[in-house]
Amino acid sequence: MNIIEIRDLSFSFDSRGDILKNIEIDIERGETLGIMGESGSGKSTLAGCIAGLHRGYKGSINYAPPITVNRRYIEGVHLIFQDPYSSLNPKVEVWKAVGEGLLIRGRRKDSNLMTEVCHTLEEVGLPREYAHRRIEKLSGGERQRVAIARALILKPSVIIFDEATVNLDLISQRDLLYIMEGMKKKGHTMVVISHDEALLKLLSHRIAHMEEGKLIKIERV
Repeated sequence: MNIIEIRDLSFSFDSRGDILKNIEIDIERGETLGIMGESGSGKSTLAGCIAGLHRGYKGSINYAPPITVNRRYIEGVHLIFQDPYSSLNPKVEVWKAVGEGLLIRGRRKDSNLMTEVCHTLEEVGLPREYAHRRIEKLSGGERQRVAIARALILKPSVIIFDEATVNLDLISQRDLLYIMEGMKKKGHTMVVISHDEALLKLLSHRIAHMEEGKLIKIERV
């Protein structure tokens, strides 16, 4: 069963031409869909459309429950960016970065929230004592784990990794892949965007190949 269905999707930032051209693809519940392409192929723009960062597109993106669409954002789809240094506020403590989504939704800081944050940190391989460290004290790999924890605590239906390993050292890349493999085994629905075919073959159930804004082929791994 599909959780997202994309039909005839085209998108442009200006009048110079479409960055995405007539994309048609489904995302199945519980699958890891890889999206592969060179820089400029449109894969990150596609991720932005799916996550609701880019509206104004032609065609349609249909979301199945429990994903909901409102004027400001798409609830149930979480995008993890490639740069862990710009995606998190360096001045806040880890617990606040991870629990921010819950706080925005009306949760107050209490023992239950801290317990939930610490449990989620352990899911991504960070000890619970990290909850009171400042983001600025963490390495790139640790920051990316915090970004994943921030997504997981909201229990999203779909998590999109946009080149999430590209700015990390080899050890951090390995650790992040281990976390993503674990998420795959648990049945999380994921979209993994990369130009690294070996990585995508390791993680994905299917790989969609993009070139110059077009979907060229989809292969089952």
